[in-house]
Amino acid sequence: MSPSSSLLSPGTVLLFDGEPPSGRSLARQIEAWGIPVDRVEDVEELLAAVQAFRYELVILDGGVLQGGINVQQLSLLNRYCLSIPLAALLNAEHEQQVWLQFGIADFLMRPVDPAQLHALLDRYLPTSGSRLLE
Repeated sequence: MSPSSSLLSPGTVLLFDGEPPSGRSLARQIEAWGIPVDRVEDVEELLAAVQAFRYELVILDGGVLQGGINVQQLSLLNRYCLSIPLAALLNAEHEQQVWLQFGIADFLMRPVDPAQLHALLDRYLPTSGSRLLE
């Protein structure tokens, strides 16, 4: 679902994943818990979405730092997301150090463990706990 077509409600998550099949799968898992998800697949869409809409959580593809986003774009992302928690979706634990330098301190490892995803959503979405228990 693109940000321009969604009717955002409290608890909406923005998912930026450069790997569309895994992004769709993760979005379906979150949506199955009743949490709305907007997905974007490139950096320009990501920046436009966080500038235009108020998300409760943004989950970023950790690979975006390897050629997908430049320092200026990352600076814009941080500015637009001052009050929005950011989490990175990583392929390897050593990628955490890079993201920590940019102030992102929450991570999900691929393949995504549903319990870890649940814990991440519960930390940042005020009503997710009750929805996830249903």
